[in-house]
Amino acid sequence: QQKIVIKIQTRGGPKGCVLGCIWRKRGDEGEGFQTKVMKKVAETHGVISVGIEGDDKDKLVVTGDGIDSAKLIQCLRKIGEANIQSLEA
Repeated sequence: QQKIVIKIQTRGGPKGCVLGCIWRKRGDEGEGFQTKVMKKVAETHGVISVGIEGDDKDKLVVTGDGIDSAKLIQCLRKIGEANIQSLEA
């Protein structure tokens, strides 16, 4: 089983505003954005669970089997900047 921690920063928000900032301050729009991100990740082959971590709630923790991390990052980069923080087996 893999555990991938991904840091996400959105486009279009205030400069330097991370995912958690948008989720907390944009109300319904933030919930829509969160749902969009979580749905994209959950649709990826091999994903078992998705969680949110970090002080700024700017990190996704994805667990599963046989996840193609490159494909996952490519998919998330359509929404915002995404970088792998850690990858554990």
